[in-house]
Amino acid sequence: YDWHRLTYLTIGGSEQFDDINFTLEPAGTISGVVYTSDSAETLPDIYIGASIASGAEVAMDWGAISNEKGSYTIGDLPYGEYKVWAGYGEASRDNAVFRAEYYQDKKSWETADTVVVSAAMPKATDIVFTLDAVSRIFTGLAVQEGE
Repeated sequence: YDWHRLTYLTIGGSEQFDDINFTLEPAGTISGVVYTSDSAETLPDIYIGASIASGAEVAMDWGAISNEKGSYTIGDLPYGEYKVWAGYGEASRDNAVFRAEYYQDKKSWETADTVVVSAAMPKATDIVFTLDAVSRIFTGLAVQEGE
């Protein structure tokens, strides 16, 4: 996909266009579940992203948000190899903060394992994440009434 090489076609009113041909490329999906690191709870509302593995980090990505059961599906992926991560920086839920990670508990783009989406396997399933809760220190100034 190269968005810079697209030919745009504007259709309006009662215009009719003939001889417009295009080919839809086959596409696949990546799906799984996001859990807390102890696998005791699923995590909803976590962003899961996928970027083409051969490109620069997050050069172009597809993504999804985990549902109330922690499940997600990223669709419409062209066949290829992807680096997949959960969270974006730090994701938070119920005052807990979860550190983002790449698939297979990897912590960086350089060490991240790839997930393959291909004609032989268009649905990459069971791509599971277990996110670590991290501590966060909040600082601030509290002022009592009357002061």
